[in-house]
Amino acid sequence: MGEVVGTAGPLDSCPDEALMQAWQQGDARAFEVLYARYAPRLLGLIRTVVHDGWEAEDVLQQTFLTVWRARDRYHPSKGRVESWIFQIGRSRMLDWARRRRHRPEPEAEEGPEPAVPAEDPTTRVAVQSALDTISDLDRRLIELAYFGGFSQREIACLLHMPLGTVKTRTRRALSHMRQVLGPDAAPAAEVPAWRPLSQRP
Repeated sequence: MGEVVGTAGPLDSCPDEALMQAWQQGDARAFEVLYARYAPRLLGLIRTVVHDGWEAEDVLQQTFLTVWRARDRYHPSKGRVESWIFQIGRSRMLDWARRRRHRPEPEAEEGPEPAVPAEDPTTRVAVQSALDTISDLDRRLIELAYFGGFSQREIACLLHMPLGTVKTRTRRALSHMRQVLGPDAAPAAEVPAWRPLSQRP
């Protein structure tokens, strides 16, 4: 086995791409680091849709089982490791939703990497305050689209809602949040600034 570039020192400090290379070359510890790095955040996303704790854990394990089996097929040309893992997670969530509906659904295209909320504390507080003013359902729609990277069609499948309803409620929720944030909000806190990385319908 050749030397793995970029994996000198503790694996915890290695970038994702170096960990993937080490894992593909047989170092199972690299997988453990990737799991520890992304499983908590992915589980949080899963729980926005899968409310039963046991089922959410099962979806998480199915995600990383797929990641394990597909590791040799990963290549940097596919995108960032984080994006690849979350794409698989979204696919497993859709599988869960389809099983719940007891009827087949068309395969959803792979989504983008998860959108990341702004890091500025003031912005986070402003957006959180605006989210607190909308209904639980509308909040879930916004979180799935803007923080989870799901398309509106995927959200409709996950929440068992008509696509038109998802679009209408999302538009109304965003309009309300813009009013709450007001014209004096910092630019980073304006709702359009944290749109999904994909504008797929």
